[in-house]
Amino acid sequence: RKFRLRSRVGCHQCKRRKIKCDEQAPACQQCVKHRIPCSFTVEVGEPTNSTTREPGNGSSTTPAQLINLELIHHFATSTCLADNAMSPRMKCWQTAVIKQGFKHDYLLHSILTVSAFHIASLKRKGADRVDWCFDEQAYLNAAYDHYDLALPSFRQNLQSLNDQNCHALVACSILIFVASSARQAGVVQSSFASTHSFSSLDHDKGYTRMLEWISLIRGVATLVYPYSATVKSGSLGDLIRLDPMALEDEDLASPSIPKHLDELINFLSNGGSGNTRSEVLSACRVALVLLQRLYARLGRTKDRATGFLWAVLMEEGFVGLLREKVAEAQIVLAYFCVLLLQANGEWWVSGLPAYIIGIVARNLMPGWDRWLRWPLECAGLAKK
Repeated sequence: RKFRLRSRVGCHQCKRRKIKCDEQAPACQQCVKHRIPCSFTVEVGEPTNSTTREPGNGSSTTPAQLINLELIHHFATSTCLADNAMSPRMKCWQTAVIKQGFKHDYLLHSILTVSAFHIASLKRKGADRVDWCFDEQAYLNAAYDHYDLALPSFRQNLQSLNDQNCHALVACSILIFVASSARQAGVVQSSFASTHSFSSLDHDKGYTRMLEWISLIRGVATLVYPYSATVKSGSLGDLIRLDPMALEDEDLASPSIPKHLDELINFLSNGGSGNTRSEVLSACRVALVLLQRLYARLGRTKDRATGFLWAVLMEEGFVGLLREKVAEAQIVLAYFCVLLLQANGEWWVSGLPAYIIGIVARNLMPGWDRWLRWPLECAGLAKK
């Protein structure tokens, strides 16, 4: 793509921050002031012959080039390590995925997106390092810019999905899910986490956001599943290692399954609240049994990715109940979020399970206090 100076509309960074841009090239004064890469210098991710120099350091690297180099280094040396430093999957992200990224622009942009969100999350938590070159907002800007560049190309290439490009597209779909989750987690941490009270939540907006998140998980699975055998046989095979069919072998008597799930199943088997439709009771029981098997697997394998399988494998009818805001389905969703809390460790979902539990409580309290007490306690939201 050729470099274009969009001087009539202001730079991407000023538009995103909703401030006036002076439209000066190679970098507007707002971006210079805040030490963030300006899209007038270069479209994010694109090489350029123009240079910027700081007095005395002899650098010929633009801010956009510098932050991209930093992001690819951070992804390989830090972001990947969050997935267990010794696991084959980590090594796959660290080497094979990055190599694929150099061949497919949408994958490279998604790698840089996740890396930028990771640094921003670390800085938000106070893990500031002197060797990071920019402030938190600069990394968020870079994440949004790379995300905006990754999505159109990703969608275009999906139209010609085949055995040759499925490896890169599957990896990209996973990273887009991670990036979208990280973006939501950032919103949660900057609002809900500060008060840690569900009574002030915008439950309508929050519930819609939750449904979109679940749809995204299921969308990734829809893409991955038909090509899972092909991807498993290639250089990115370690990215796909969970076998949903093996769930049938999990022990429903496992001590890892909380007693609260049995109590809720018994409640539903006895008719629930008394005026609940039979198809609702049946769908919720099926979703709970699936959840029991996943609790058993998590206890046996300690694999943090286990939690997300429930959102992937739940029946479409149950998803429909969530869209209808059926109370019993929302309770099951809250119990699923406890599973995510137990499997927590993924920086990109930090705060989201507690947030969803809070949304459900905001929707259903006080009528369903008995069944919400356990998830609220697990999320640290129970009233003292």
